[in-house]
Amino acid sequence: MLRFIYILLALSLCVTGATAQKPKKLREKIKEHVAQKYEQMRPKLDSLAERGKVMQGKVDSVLDIKEAKLSFDPNYIRRPKEKWMFKGRFNAFGAHLESRGKALGGEDTRLELNSNMKSTFNLGVCYRGIAIGLGVNPGYLLGLESDLEINLNSYSNRYGYDLIFQSARTYKGTATHGETTYKLEKGLVKQNMLTATAYYVFNYKRFSYPAAFSQTYEQVHSCGSWLAGASFLAGNVYAPRGTGEVNTPSTRISFGTIGLGGGYAYNLVTKKRWLFHLSSMPTIAILSHNHIKYGGERENMAYRFPDIIVTGRGAVIHNFDRYFAGGTFVVNTTVLGDRDKVEMRYTKWQAHLIFGIRL
Repeated sequence: MLRFIYILLALSLCVTGATAQKPKKLREKIKEHVAQKYEQMRPKLDSLAERGKVMQGKVDSVLDIKEAKLSFDPNYIRRPKEKWMFKGRFNAFGAHLESRGKALGGEDTRLELNSNMKSTFNLGVCYRGIAIGLGVNPGYLLGLESDLEINLNSYSNRYGYDLIFQSARTYKGTATHGETTYKLEKGLVKQNMLTATAYYVFNYKRFSYPAAFSQTYEQVHSCGSWLAGASFLAGNVYAPRGTGEVNTPSTRISFGTIGLGGGYAYNLVTKKRWLFHLSSMPTIAILSHNHIKYGGERENMAYRFPDIIVTGRGAVIHNFDRYFAGGTFVVNTTVLGDRDKVEMRYTKWQAHLIFGIRL
């Protein structure tokens, strides 16, 4: 009996040893397989690496020529020494629309609307000022938002622009006709709007917009500059017949305006590498074609000086050794028409939280 127990123990140890060796042999086979595949692909990988180096060399040579033509004072502005920049950005957008005056027939009217705040998240990579990014709208992916918004911008030391297109179906607010106020639920009012602003910096050798908004430059010492600018606004707001709590007539407000003007911008730099930016650029309408249709009848908005579009920008950025973080905002405010007849006020804003690293 004792001999039988010894035999069983010996067999169990043999089985345990065999099973313990199987994972070890499997890992060795996997390592061998991966090593073989790597050796097979190594010539192709080396070839791709060489092509990448050649391509990078060509890009660097072109950028070196381009940057050699740039003229700025290194005592005030400098390029980061790192070539690569990786950046994450959280964005929030919103709009407010207000119209008031005399409706066709002489009745006092007022319309106040706010769109839903929309948020997106962007990841981007930049190589010596050439950037590419990818944005995600969580609300749209979850089916919580239906508005469309496209933002394009370019900031350089000398000139730049912001281009915003918004197609909104989430406006809600109130409409007042005479002594009666009606509530407008979300989805009743539709808006399509294109806003564009451009700037030119006179003191571009010492003042840098990119230091505040794209982080492709650093502002070393505080400096400001006068600006020249242009603006463009085109779009319409439409409320169909029956909007609200009663059977109100359909209303469409259409506008198209081009403005020219100027302003001032300033970058304040502290000893601890904080950057504070603030700028304002009002433009006066030189060409304006705005009108309102109420119940099928049309009336042009009278021009009353000044029809104006004001672009305000602000930023707070903290630069570490290779990291940076902060926030920026851009606000466009438009006032068009005559309050004694029809006046329209439109405010479009966007805010960003930024974090990045340079390598």
